[in-house]
Amino acid sequence: MAYQFKGLTIEKIGIIGSGQIGPDIALHFTKVMQPFDVPIVVVDIAQEALDAGQAKLQKKVAKGVKTGAFKPEQGEASHCGDHSDSFSIGLGFLCEPTHSTCSLILKIRNTPYVAI
Repeated sequence: MAYQFKGLTIEKIGIIGSGQIGPDIALHFTKVMQPFDVPIVVVDIAQEALDAGQAKLQKKVAKGVKTGAFKPEQGEASHCGDHSDSFSIGLGFLCEPTHSTCSLILKIRNTPYVAI
């Protein structure tokens, strides 16, 4: 599925950077885009940052379900953090021909990417 807005079709969202704010942005898009089945992908150059970001997101989703901020079905169906390619090293999952290309890519400030 995809999300349509003012002539723009969003089929996949990519977030570059899994530090302090990247997982929070992923959480926002996960909640908003879940009804439209739009996957969210977070990439970084450091596996430690990806692991920490994924854990942070999963903890916030679980807390959101517990407090009612997320419906249980939203928590179970969240597109970010549950799939092996949701948190990935490098940029391949954003734009390589072997993967679905992102319709929207957000680069988080101070993310140390030099070249794409």
